[in-house]
Amino acid sequence: MSLRWPGSHSGYIIGTHVPCYGLAGLFAIFACSYAVGWIRLGEAMANWHFWLSLSGVAMFGLGFALFARIAAQSAVPYPGQGMLLVIAGGMFIGPATFVAGQLLLMITLLIRFTADHH
Repeated sequence: MSLRWPGSHSGYIIGTHVPCYGLAGLFAIFACSYAVGWIRLGEAMANWHFWLSLSGVAMFGLGFALFARIAAQSAVPYPGQGMLLVIAGGMFIGPATFVAGQLLLMITLLIRFTADHH
């Protein structure tokens, strides 16, 4: 898929499956680890991790869906500024929110691991 940016004669090409598989893989690894008991979390931490991850993936999905829609419409080579802001927000803020949820989880696990061994 490609998209022509305003003022540019080139487009960007990315496979639609690549970032989606990456996020799905991270969800699967965490869910499996949590389900078999390798990760033990308090209820508040599990809720924070879940909602940050879910909102990050939802923002990413929205931005990526809009990006795919605009890229598929050859009649609209230059999307509006508002649409570009929504796409950029979804494509960058969404994964950043997802990563924040994962970092919160990792910090909590490291603190718990080091506290259990001292």
